[in-house]
Amino acid sequence: MNRWARLLLLGCLSVMVTANDARGANAPDLGMLRPRTGGQLYVQRVASLRAGQLYSRILPGTFANQWQATWQQPTYEQWQTLLAHEAAMMTAQQGQSPLTVLVGDSLYLWLPQETLPSDRLWLNQSISGETTAYMVQRLHYFSQIRPNVIYVMAGVNDLKHGAAPAIVVSNLELIAQRLRMQHPQTRIVMLSILPTRWPSVPTPMVRQVNGQLAIAVRRRGVEFIDLQTAFSDRQGLLRADLTTDGLHLNPQGYSLLTAYLR
Repeated sequence: MNRWARLLLLGCLSVMVTANDARGANAPDLGMLRPRTGGQLYVQRVASLRAGQLYSRILPGTFANQWQATWQQPTYEQWQTLLAHEAAMMTAQQGQSPLTVLVGDSLYLWLPQETLPSDRLWLNQSISGETTAYMVQRLHYFSQIRPNVIYVMAGVNDLKHGAAPAIVVSNLELIAQRLRMQHPQTRIVMLSILPTRWPSVPTPMVRQVNGQLAIAVRRRGVEFIDLQTAFSDRQGLLRADLTTDGLHLNPQGYSLLTAYLR
């Protein structure tokens, strides 16, 4: 058992993982199975870490014997601890491989890793439901890695919970500033907030934030990519063919998003 496995067993991460080993990873239907809940995804990633494997390198159904029966949802603190350990493992295993980091909320968390280009390593540092104010506080988790690119996409949860556009822009600019200081040689890209079909996140507000955000992050030396045109219908709402619930993406939506991460 490697160093990271011992740390997990000693910490809060281990409470949701069964004692089964990874023999289930040899099942023939790994490409068909995949976690469907946050608890299942969390257990799969903990199991991967315990086995000394990078989560972004496993098949979707790996460790199914450990995560399929999971019902308990991890806490925010458990997700934080998991991301910190995954970043530490990446620091130890990266070597000379190119690396791309994703920082965001559920829209990035559920990005199918098997659709990402295999010519590099990927580190997904995203937590479902997280706001930008909390995201700012955990950027140091991956301060020791050497990424070639960092993609950031966040802010929709802030708007969903009633945050003022100016606060969202300020927090995202702070994220851009800290990442630029933390990784001066890295290409850092801020993606715009996606449109939604939810009345609580109206299109004019999303456009306002994205317009201000483009100016704010560029003055911090960070690139900005506007996704609004590609993801919007004629009314400015998230295209119905790209979403499961008006906010989150379906496979077609993720296929389009992945095109911007290449």
